[in-house]
This record gives sequence, C-alpha cells and structure tokens, in this order.
Amino acid sequence: MGLQDKVLPQVPALSLGAVSLSPFEVTQMYQTIATEGFATPLRTIRSVLTAQGQPLQRYELEVEQRFTSADIYVLTHAMQETVRSGTGKSATRWLSPDLHLAGKTGTSDDQRDSWFAGFSGNYLGVVWMGIDDNQPTPLTGATGALPVWANTMAALPQIPLQAAQPENIDWVWIDPQQQARTAAHCDNALYLPLRKDTVPAEQVSCGAGGRVLNWFKKWIR
Repeated sequence: MGLQDKVLPQVPALSLGAVSLSPFEVTQMYQTIATEGFATPLRTIRSVLTAQGQPLQRYELEVEQRFTSADIYVLTHAMQETVRSGTGKSATRWLSPDLHLAGKTGTSDDQRDSWFAGFSGNYLGVVWMGIDDNQPTPLTGATGALPVWANTMAALPQIPLQAAQPENIDWVWIDPQQQARTAAHCDNALYLPLRKDTVPAEQVSCGAGGRVLNWFKKWIR
C-alpha cells in the first residue's frame, strides 16, 4: 500500500485495521488508493534552494503501480458507499453529495483512537484524534475525526471524485447473504462492481436462505 520498510502482520484482523500506524503512514496508504493504485512516497520537502532561489537539490517524483486499476475501483466504490450511506454519511452535512467522496471511519478498542481517512477528486486527508497517554475517549471515528476532516475539506476547493471504470469490471446484482448473483428486484440485493474473474457463477432466486452477511456489505456499514 505504499509503506516503506514496514512489515505488516499477516493476520485476518489486518483487514479491520488492527495494526499500529502513524497518521503519516495511513496517509501514505490512502494516497495509493486515491491515485488508482500508484504509490508515490510522501515528502515534506520538494527542493532545497540557495539564497538566490536556485535549486541545490531536488527530490524527484517516484511512482510505482502497486495495485491494478480494477481492484482499486472496487475498493473506492466501497469507500464511496461508506460516505453515501454508511458510517461516514455525516460528512454530507459539510460537503455536497455530488462530490462522490470516498472515506473510511476507524475506532479502536475502548475508543482510544478516532480516525477518518478520505479523498475527493483532488484532495486526500487523514485525521486522527486521541489522548497522548492512550486513555479512552468518548469518540468514534464518525463523531471525532470525521467532523474535523469534513470541516477541513469544506474549506478547500473540491473536485468531484470520478473514478474511471476499467474494462475488466462488471456491475452485477448480488445477494449479500448467499454471496451469489440475484435479480435486481430482490430484497436487499446490492448492485456492485466486481472484477470479471470474481463474479460469482452461482445465481439464486429471491428469498433463498442465506449464510452470514458478506464482508463487502459489513465493511461499508
């Protein structure tokens, strides 16, 4: 995800954010998502100049594609649903829904950490709120970091997020319990973008018995 010299634990809880990262490192990860899978090392210095304004040293832009555009398209859609109808919905109190923002809230155990990371078509922002001694706060990602993020983004000139759909993406109606294709008129059917090679072969009728709620719906809610 763009992190340098960082070994992440290969455990199931990793997908839930159960890893210790600084706001700078989280920003680096989301930068890769916001730029359609291309990682660029974040820098706080662009160049060093002489007293006459001449460059002494420049830091060249480095770009590396870490993920396919199709995978990032699916992930970005999930993050847009988070802002549209999930835990990040309150962002629309400050920002227009027409911006199609993508974001993700984060709340650690005992509410010690409140996170929100999100981006528009031209700005990415990450906010962390917590107490220095790691004591619990009364804040979740939605009640703490998100309002700070939204107020900051609202003060900037925003461009709507318009992700270009890759050729190997299909939009299909999915039964979230059966994890199979279904009809558009079925209750709880979700219209989702999927990589063509991951579209379920199985198709179920409306009202069929199901398994547990699939990870996709659970993640965006």
